[in-house]
Amino acid sequence: MMKGPTKRRGGRWLYLPLHLGLLALSVVGLAAPWMPVSILPEAQIVAPMIPVLGVFHLLFWLWMRRRARGLALLNLLMLLACGYVVARDLNWPKGQEGDPDLSLVSYNVATFDYNPDNIEKVARLLSTLQPDVVALQEFRNQKLANGRRALDYLAEKMDMPHARFIHLPIHIHGTATFSRFPIIRVDTLFLPQKEINSGILLTLEGPRGPIGVGNVHLTSFNLARIWKKDSTWQGRAWAFRENAVDVLRLQQEKVDLVMEKTARYPHPLILCGDLNATPHSRITRPFFQRFEDSFAQGGKGLGWSFPILGPLGIRIDYQFFSQGLAVQSHQVVRSGNSDHYPLLVRYQQVSSP
Repeated sequence: MMKGPTKRRGGRWLYLPLHLGLLALSVVGLAAPWMPVSILPEAQIVAPMIPVLGVFHLLFWLWMRRRARGLALLNLLMLLACGYVVARDLNWPKGQEGDPDLSLVSYNVATFDYNPDNIEKVARLLSTLQPDVVALQEFRNQKLANGRRALDYLAEKMDMPHARFIHLPIHIHGTATFSRFPIIRVDTLFLPQKEINSGILLTLEGPRGPIGVGNVHLTSFNLARIWKKDSTWQGRAWAFRENAVDVLRLQQEKVDLVMEKTARYPHPLILCGDLNATPHSRITRPFFQRFEDSFAQGGKGLGWSFPILGPLGIRIDYQFFSQGLAVQSHQVVRSGNSDHYPLLVRYQQVSSP
């Protein structure tokens, strides 16, 4: 006679810790954009998992709505909160009518996978898109078989005579920006000595006056390196946390520099690149607060720029813009030349801010 209640009681002790853990993870992930990385860096790691947490809340709600209504109500509230975050990133194109004044491609080319043949593939892709400005991250200015450097070769293939590549002499990777428009001024946003990541700001002579293009690449989490560092799950988990804390600190330092150096920029400005952070995070929040998001203005769907599993992915590549500009269209170009997808955005220069 006691087997039924005992079994139910035992089951409750099993799912209660799981339920409380799910609730705690969800609260931390939802609070990530408002939580400084120095207080609880794990929040920024949990934030990209919000869609998955929402699915678990749905399953728990379906399972417990007749067993424990109070807990089921909490699941329903968390499901709605997670759904709101996901729905906020879901977008239908608005855009502006008329002809664009400037089109810009931002693209993490992943060092061309150290394969010179990939440089030709990227050149063909970019030539097909016909942008006015190209901002590349993880650019490797390697020497080709014909003796030329990748920077000069791409500039010629894309018919973009104005180009800048920024890196330290001890590195071979960096950010490179190509333009059909003349370059008026070059400023460095950040150039760390121990990383390949960098940020450069070019002021161009645009079709309707000067316009700024910032090319930014924030520190990567480099999960593959962590996976090889230790063979045990415990060691990998600890190494992942230590690495995440360091990466988030470095990302925040670079974001602060970008915000400081662009605070009084006198012309319309586009900030683009690989931020290695999702929209719902502390790292990207300053960009969303100060600038407009090109995807929100002219994109479609969820804007995933970094594929993870099949059609599923995350959005970590962005183009932000200031007053004086309007977006006509935002396109994520499906391409297999890198582990990132390029973003093609067409702008109109409406007025000076």
